[in-house]
Amino acid sequence: MTHMQYRELCRLFIVQRLHLEARQVRTLRLPVARRGGLPALRQEVDLYWESEDRLARFRNIASLAWRERAKVNETEVLLLGRARERVGAHKALFFANTGFTRRALRVADDEGIGLVLLQTRIRWRSLRETKPRLLFEELARRDARRRAYSFRVVKKGSPALLTAKQAHAAYYRRRHRKLIRDAARGRGFMSTWSRKNLAKHYPEMAALLFPQKPRAEQQGSPRMGTGTASC
Repeated sequence: MTHMQYRELCRLFIVQRLHLEARQVRTLRLPVARRGGLPALRQEVDLYWESEDRLARFRNIASLAWRERAKVNETEVLLLGRARERVGAHKALFFANTGFTRRALRVADDEGIGLVLLQTRIRWRSLRETKPRLLFEELARRDARRRAYSFRVVKKGSPALLTAKQAHAAYYRRRHRKLIRDAARGRGFMSTWSRKNLAKHYPEMAALLFPQKPRAEQQGSPRMGTGTASC
């Protein structure tokens, strides 16, 4: 499938799901914010549309990649995030037919980018039109007879807002779980730092991390009297 064919398929998906008109979802070059004295630049985006509610209007962009096997990697998602910043868009989506790598999923979480797995269900090699508008109309006609695509929303693109403390805890969560399992198995820790941090993030594990010694051991064995016994 060519890039243009897949782009028109993604355009059809957006038009149908968001109840827009075809002319509202455009392919264009948007002006980039620049500093004084620098030449004007433009950022090419695969798809651009605007959405609004009762209070505000939003600018949306989308990038897409149709491939035989390779999945979309984290670099491509980062580039879309950078393009969103350059053109001042509010939301960004990435369409792909093969999927996304694990690192791409993590980057999408950090950048707040939506990911959509969109696959064709028609024989795309039989598409005849070569101009975008006519190709879109041909896809729409085929879709009226039989659904032209299948899709799955991998991520909606809402960024998680975390405090620095929560982000730190989430970053070390896998390491913490391993240390807790080791503690449950009776294994010792290499440093007190690990115990303190685990107890800080998991207060319910404090008793396991810092087991208290029996009271008899804390007080020690009673000492023998040194005075002489009276007859």
